[in-house]
Amino acid sequence: MDHRLILDLIFVSALVLCAEYDIAFRRVPNEYVFFLLLCGVGNASAMPPDKNVSSLAAFFVFMAAALPTSRFWRGHFGGADVKIIAVILLCVPLYTSINVVAHSFMACGLFSIVFLAARRIARLCGGSSRRDGPGKKDPARVKAAGFKGSSSAGGIPFAPFLAAAYISLTFGPFWPAF
Repeated sequence: MDHRLILDLIFVSALVLCAEYDIAFRRVPNEYVFFLLLCGVGNASAMPPDKNVSSLAAFFVFMAAALPTSRFWRGHFGGADVKIIAVILLCVPLYTSINVVAHSFMACGLFSIVFLAARRIARLCGGSSRRDGPGKKDPARVKAAGFKGSSSAGGIPFAPFLAAAYISLTFGPFWPAF
């Protein structure tokens, strides 16, 4: 078996772990992102040198540009999402990283329109406010996860869309653009 495939499977499993945690708590701990970064560095080291240099440049440019601006988008697009995108940029060549990011943004945008419309319809049909709705997190579950405050009930998780875009790019064409 090729060592690149083994590294890809380890990276995908770490990416799915981050996505699952993002769905459950709308946050991704830095420990998970650091493990993802270690898997990404191992994955990037198996790439050919010409592709490795372009992906490394994309990683640093994206981190330098997007991480400071994520502080202004608090609640919409967090720091963990930026770090996950940067690690994905580290693992794929530059020309395919644009496809991964674009497709994950489009999928998340379509999902958020459906999700926000369904939440709006539920409120109009006698549903309760955002804090009391079905998206409210169990305080005991949030405390068990190690968070000091309560998790936000509102946001839409972005890490699952990044994971789906990377998996479809790596293991088969899910979108026709690949």
